[in-house]
Amino acid sequence: MPLNYYPDYSSTPPSLYCGSFESNESQTNAGSTSANLITFNNTTTSVGVTLVDGSKITYAHTGKYLFNLLGQFAFTGGASDYSVVVWAVKNGTIVPNSSRSFTTTSAQNSQTLANMEDIYAINAGDYLQFYWRAVATGMALTPVAAGSNPTRPAGTSTVINTWNVG
Repeated sequence: MPLNYYPDYSSTPPSLYCGSFESNESQTNAGSTSANLITFNNTTTSVGVTLVDGSKITYAHTGKYLFNLLGQFAFTGGASDYSVVVWAVKNGTIVPNSSRSFTTTSAQNSQTLANMEDIYAINAGDYLQFYWRAVATGMALTPVAAGSNPTRPAGTSTVINTWNVG
């Protein structure tokens, strides 16, 4: 008897809806009390998930979606608080319990890679956005420059990957 890997779908695999969006631009801190909107300027992959207005990750299909957001933060000066808080907003409303805090060191140009991952129930037409804040005015989302010795590629300041999981 052959194995049926997709018993709930009459032997047809479910559709995978996914999106991958990134930014290769620096995104600076607007101030110590500012909510800084994370923006993206490049679409890598988009199937049923689109980028609208550079910041809204918009879903065409209802389901549960996993997202993974990475942000490369660098401290270049300002207050002696080296933390960054990142949070999610769904359809214009802050998602409860979505804040995550990350900390750089006090050294100039010290960096930290902020990583957020969660699963949200999404309805068709919903969108997610992400914001960050830092007391240090010199905190920024920064891309990584290409290098040599050894040769290595440039990296984005931020990237989000999202796909349906149910």
